[in-house]
Amino acid sequence: MQEGMLFHTLMNPGTGIYLMQNRYYVEGEMDAALFRKAWEQVIARHSILRTSFVWKSQKRPLQAVHKEIEVSLDVMDWQGKDRAEQMADLDALLQQELEQGFDFGKAPLMHLRLIRLTDRTYQFVHSFHHILLDEWCISPLLMDFLAHYEACAQGLVCRAEKPRPYRDYIAWLQKQDLDEANRFWRAYLREFSTPTPLAYDRPPQGLADQNDDAADHCVHLSPDLTARLTTLAQQYRVTPNTFVQGAWAILLAYYSGERDVLFGVTVAGRPTQLLGVESVLGLFINTLPLRVSVSPEQPVLAWLKDLLAENIRLREYEYTPLIHIQRCSEIPRGEALFHSLFVFENAPVDPALCEGRIMFRAEEEQYRVHTNYPMTVMGWPGKELGLKLSYDRRLFDSETVLRMIGHLKRILEGLIMCPDARIGDLPLLDHEERAALLAHGTGQTEGPRDDRSFATRFEAQVRRNPQAVAVTCGDRSLTYEALNRRANRLADRLRTAGIDPDSIVALLDERGPDLLTMIVGCFKAGAAYLPLDPHHPVARIARLLELSRVTVVVTSHRLKAHLDQALSAMPAASRPLVLTLDDLWSEQGCDDDRPVPSRMDQLAYVIYTSGSTGVPKGAMVTLSGMLNNMAARLIQHIVEQGITTLHFVPPMLQAFLDQPGVETCRSLRQILCSGEALPATLPPRVQQVLPEVALHNLYGPTEAAIDVTAWTCPTPPAPTVPIGRPIANLQIYVLDPQGEPVPIGVPGECYIGGIGVGRGYHRRPDLTAARFVPDPFSDQPGQRLYRTGDLVRYRPDGAIEYLGRLDHQVKIRGVRIELGEVEAALRQQPAIREAVVLARKDGPGGARLVGYVTTDPTPPFDAAGLRQALAQTLPEYLVPAVIVRLERLPLSPNGKVDRRALPAPEMAAPRTQAYAEPATATEQQLAAIWAQVLGLAQVGRHDNFFELGGDSILGLQVITQAKEIGLSLTPRHLFQQQTVERLAAVVNLESPAMPAIQAEQGLVSGVLPLTPAQHWLFEQQLSEPHHWNQSLMVTMSEAPDQARLARALRTVIERHDALRTRFDLSNGPTARIEAIVPCEDLLLSVDLSQVSDQELAAAVSNEAERYQQSLNLEQGPLFRAVLFDLGPNRPVRLLLIAHHLVVDG
Repeated sequence: MQEGMLFHTLMNPGTGIYLMQNRYYVEGEMDAALFRKAWEQVIARHSILRTSFVWKSQKRPLQAVHKEIEVSLDVMDWQGKDRAEQMADLDALLQQELEQGFDFGKAPLMHLRLIRLTDRTYQFVHSFHHILLDEWCISPLLMDFLAHYEACAQGLVCRAEKPRPYRDYIAWLQKQDLDEANRFWRAYLREFSTPTPLAYDRPPQGLADQNDDAADHCVHLSPDLTARLTTLAQQYRVTPNTFVQGAWAILLAYYSGERDVLFGVTVAGRPTQLLGVESVLGLFINTLPLRVSVSPEQPVLAWLKDLLAENIRLREYEYTPLIHIQRCSEIPRGEALFHSLFVFENAPVDPALCEGRIMFRAEEEQYRVHTNYPMTVMGWPGKELGLKLSYDRRLFDSETVLRMIGHLKRILEGLIMCPDARIGDLPLLDHEERAALLAHGTGQTEGPRDDRSFATRFEAQVRRNPQAVAVTCGDRSLTYEALNRRANRLADRLRTAGIDPDSIVALLDERGPDLLTMIVGCFKAGAAYLPLDPHHPVARIARLLELSRVTVVVTSHRLKAHLDQALSAMPAASRPLVLTLDDLWSEQGCDDDRPVPSRMDQLAYVIYTSGSTGVPKGAMVTLSGMLNNMAARLIQHIVEQGITTLHFVPPMLQAFLDQPGVETCRSLRQILCSGEALPATLPPRVQQVLPEVALHNLYGPTEAAIDVTAWTCPTPPAPTVPIGRPIANLQIYVLDPQGEPVPIGVPGECYIGGIGVGRGYHRRPDLTAARFVPDPFSDQPGQRLYRTGDLVRYRPDGAIEYLGRLDHQVKIRGVRIELGEVEAALRQQPAIREAVVLARKDGPGGARLVGYVTTDPTPPFDAAGLRQALAQTLPEYLVPAVIVRLERLPLSPNGKVDRRALPAPEMAAPRTQAYAEPATATEQQLAAIWAQVLGLAQVGRHDNFFELGGDSILGLQVITQAKEIGLSLTPRHLFQQQTVERLAAVVNLESPAMPAIQAEQGLVSGVLPLTPAQHWLFEQQLSEPHHWNQSLMVTMSEAPDQARLARALRTVIERHDALRTRFDLSNGPTARIEAIVPCEDLLLSVDLSQVSDQELAAAVSNEAERYQQSLNLEQGPLFRAVLFDLGPNRPVRLLLIAHHLVVDG
């Protein structure tokens, strides 16, 4: 634990991480001199309070216990300030201390402040680094202080029992069986490979970076609820800690959408086997991972008892360092095992602290700890149980954390008030928040509603602009009048063929004027259309015709043969009538408009999408949904002249932006993007290349009239791109598995309501019933919601953020794909035994399908041939880009395929990449250090430190060894640049040009200008400027060789030019550096061996003052050493004096 705290503090300088500041309100008479004396005695009793740390040039950090140290104490009198001013000044003082931190190499790592507020009240602040003490030490430490203070006040010697030393605990710790502990933790963390996420407002990238922007929010339970919690805990033999811990686990499950959650917990860590351990001061606590299963069906009380039992089970191995536990997990090296830490401060407090002449009362502000985790949850007992969330403001907004702590409190209240309920029945939202969330998802209602059919609207446009161009494709174009006439002819022929409202007509043609003619003709006949892609395999087209059972197919002459191939595989009795558009113009028919009865709930089109069982499913969309979408789009995007609007799926947009000359598209005003998630990298690219163009991100499934939400990307671009807000006449709900709204920031499934919701799936009533469910939030009977299966969440600004799929459905190049359909096609191939398909993003060019198969021993595996076979029945976008043969598919303990264990395609085969030799001198140096620290024969330039077995403590060794050869590194560098090649690049940028080369330089001398600090000192017009100096008294264990000491001092003077400085004050101050200083001016000796013990302190003080006054700005020296010989049985003391003009603090 100490090693981890040391590492993270060194990695995050100036942040106050793990610096504890306990504040107490003290009542009673307090003597400052006795206060200091009592603390001197306490520090002398406890070795941990005299401890510093040595980590440079060490394989592992070491503790150094000092025989004597000075008490670090400030005594201040603030009686002249009002309470508000006192608190403001104290906050500022403590903030400055947080920024300064402690120097691990200097003891004590503790500072005391006694501030007088009134005659009988004080503010006592005990600041210390957590590496020394945990909260269990505080009460015995203060009791020890009070005992010594009372003894000093009465002129007595405190006879307190000598405490057991902390080193006994270290010895016990080193005897524990880490091998057995590692086996336990490996089993405990099996199959846990991803940290439980939090509701981040900004991506948690670079969690190891310096964090100097922490904040917290706090709430309390009412006294009644706190009392009820205490009673329940006693009645059911659980602890208040278990209740609060359980509330956090439930909240994590809600916010992450996962039932298996993991977070860190602090444990007291004091082994009962060690007698007297309760009196030992030191850091005993440890951080352990707690893994909790949260199921909505579980009864609260039984679950809480299981949670307590799980905590008890971990205690047997609570001595295991967290870094060892991390290695036992499947989390990659360099990543945190968990993102949140849970702390419940239940350390016992001695009642005597609040009794007697001097009474200590802890202030709530002391329950504050700045850790290296994104979020820390704290609870503490009292009349009103307290809860606090401390968080990293780089990752969370204050509003988000306020909501989180409100939900945490509500869950805890539910656990207390409803212990017999199920977890899923516990309330998370109050009435107001629930109502606000439902209102969030309602798009603007447009009015009055236009109930005209598409045909009626289109014919009105024809009458307004008969000769305007309606459609252009290549060198072909049609006016509105021509398009209307051709569509009327097709509609007349469809009616003759028996087509009426809600009939489905299949259309097979390329995109262009003819296909648009077919679509408009279908609408004029009252029919719905089913588009067939002519680029799909014949077998795919035949399959869709068979599933849809259409009675008419419209195509063109050039695709007639392709269609005939598909029809030939169908029974003659079920083959549809084929109409060729080209033949209609030579046949007799009607070109006039003929009104057809139409309803808004009438079918508009059917789109077949990938099916999870291998059977495609046809989504049916009504006219009302289609027309609502068109109206919303037309209101926002009107094309007046030229091409002003383009519509892309994101990969096509990327390809478009990469084309040379794209910046010349001056008429372009808007780009619509839909089909799949818009990467955050694209909006900045659009603004860079086409600064005048607005980019709109649209979202919507086929089952709900294409687009249901819209978002205009702002300028400058944001780090994430939401899918926006619902368009007019639609509702979006974000619901949990129980169908209840989830709070802002919490993931849930996206449900769509309103007139855009389709009718269901063609000829699939079972699937329709599963995905199109009754709308519980509508007051209109018969309304339904579509379950998208998409994982989304509300942002605080009301926009919806897309997070991914709840199932194995994915999108590749804008096409939605059910992986099950591809897997079913693979299994149908000869010699294929098992098949699994993933969408991976670890290859070039973005997401791609990767198939994994096991095969019969013969024939030989042919991936290319297998892909060709799939292409005969599947569209191109369903054929995996890579197919990998495995000996067996990895399985989880419950026998299911472990998809997370499937290797990347490049790693599935034996590695063929050769060892990459370090290319530069710096890379060679770093590789040698890594190899030595990690115990490896060689390290290549592309090897990853953490993948090779490195960790934070080994990282400190790398940094130390690098500094010894002149390479400047920090822990943050190693976390950010994890390969030799990348780390060497940083070193080259930040280190001296040739750190290993040392050129000899003679002693510098001459005149030089004053520094700003020196100017400032002379401007003060000090009455005795010679006395403005700094001194340090050092106690030496034995008398030194004075000649050697003088030579050492001379070497120091020669190395540091500033120490040889003199000042000419005759003509305005100027500085000059002397070439050399005589040794006799540097080291002086004072013999006080004959002075009595009673007079010794005063004699040393007087001599020290005399020599401090001897510094001379003009003649020198400005640096001097004085050796005090105090006689036999007394330590030698060395006084070092330097003027502030040549040194600072």
